[in-house]
Amino acid sequence: MMQPLNSAALFLLQVVFNLYIIIIIIRMLLQFSNANYHNPVSQFFVKLTKPVANPLRRILPVYKDVDLALLAILIVLSMIQVWIVMWVKSFLTFHVLAIFILGIANIFDQTLNIYFYAILAAAILSWLNTAYSHPVVEILYCLTEPIMRPFRRIIPTIANIDFSPIVVLIVLKLVTIIFVHSLQNLGIGLLM
Repeated sequence: MMQPLNSAALFLLQVVFNLYIIIIIIRMLLQFSNANYHNPVSQFFVKLTKPVANPLRRILPVYKDVDLALLAILIVLSMIQVWIVMWVKSFLTFHVLAIFILGIANIFDQTLNIYFYAILAAAILSWLNTAYSHPVVEILYCLTEPIMRPFRRIIPTIANIDFSPIVVLIVLKLVTIIFVHSLQNLGIGLLM
């Protein structure tokens, strides 16, 4: 059983790691979606990741639109987070493959959560009279449109109501349940 101070320390460490992991994932998603680089929101994520990524870019350049430096940092940070959680919870086994799989599962989980909340926010904003030119709205639509577009082709609007966000949110949660939880169970199984 964990002591209250250990639980508090673990919580704070997870918050810090998850925040930076989410920042890196969003930066990578903005690159994949060809978001406006000069958008203030894009610049925010670029400035937060640049000090860590730029030195590593000398070794790991961008390859076919994939920023290998950011990807490496993302994987290492996620693995460190998993290892710290295991260490604090007195899991004394150090299994590199298990930590790697759990780290990848964490990255997929965070990515799916980012998409879930971005689509939810974009759907809510579509009900309001928000200006598309607002930097946050522009980024939200830029992030969500590549996922929403195939579903919008299949699911027709009924009485000017777009039901595709509901379907996409359900699909994202199903992917989380089936794929991410399977990865987590595989990683945990390697520890046993």
